Amino acid sequence: MEIKKSSEGNTMTLAISGRLETVTAPQLDAEIQALPEGVSELLMEISTLEYVSSAGLRVFLMAHKKMKSRGGAMKISGANASVKKVFDITGFSPILNFV
Repeated sequence: MEIKKSSEGNTMTLAISGRLETVTAPQLDAEIQALPEGVSELLMEISTLEYVSSAGLRVFLMAHKKMKSRGGAMKISGANASVKKVFDITGFSPILNFV
């Protein structure tokens, strides 16, 4: 998995590619935990994410909760059909904000 970060104002974008699974999920979690206090909007750009496991889903849910606690939001963009299906089947799609 590879994570590319960029920021503009109070928005941080994390572009995630590869496979988000048990071995790589802690890397994404660490990036989210290290978000500067001024960040209130988090955009997870996942157009090149090939796979997401339950460990990866947990990281998305925790990021969503973290941003809500800051009075902000997390958005997910670019989900391909197979990755989006995982969110749909597990019931995460109605909880998370897909753009």
